[in-house]
Amino acid sequence: MILAKFRSHPGNCARRFWRSLISVSLSLLALPGSPALAASGNDPAAIFDQGNNLYEQSKFAEAAAAYEKLIELGHVSSAVYFNLGNALFKAGQIGRAIAHYRIAEQLAPRDPDVRANLQFARNTVGGPGARPSRWRGWIQHLTLNEWTLLATSAF
Repeated sequence: MILAKFRSHPGNCARRFWRSLISVSLSLLALPGSPALAASGNDPAAIFDQGNNLYEQSKFAEAAAAYEKLIELGHVSSAVYFNLGNALFKAGQIGRAIAHYRIAEQLAPRDPDVRANLQFARNTVGGPGARPSRWRGWIQHLTLNEWTLLATSAF
């Protein structure tokens, strides 16, 4: 029952995959002559798919390495950090998983899957629920870009 709650719904995985694929594709268009990508020959979409396949095969440490490689290449998104957190959690590295869930939460503060997995990981450790103060909880409802737009329009 608890593991079913930890895993995200298949429809959410597909949505997260397409969102991540689009963000990776857009970042590739923004950097057409990137020497790092040209020299290494690594395709971010292929690395993401490889990480997902390794996770499905229960090779969690290898899946985490694939997601970390994406981050090293500069292709970050909430989906990459979320999947990295899942792989690390399954590999038994709960502290690192919580850290990556927190980064995913900062990138997508209203994503219910990220919040649910973060809370599940915290409950597993038995640590405090880390309920944010009232003002911090209010601030976390908007992304950094939304706060920037709000501040700019107010100015």
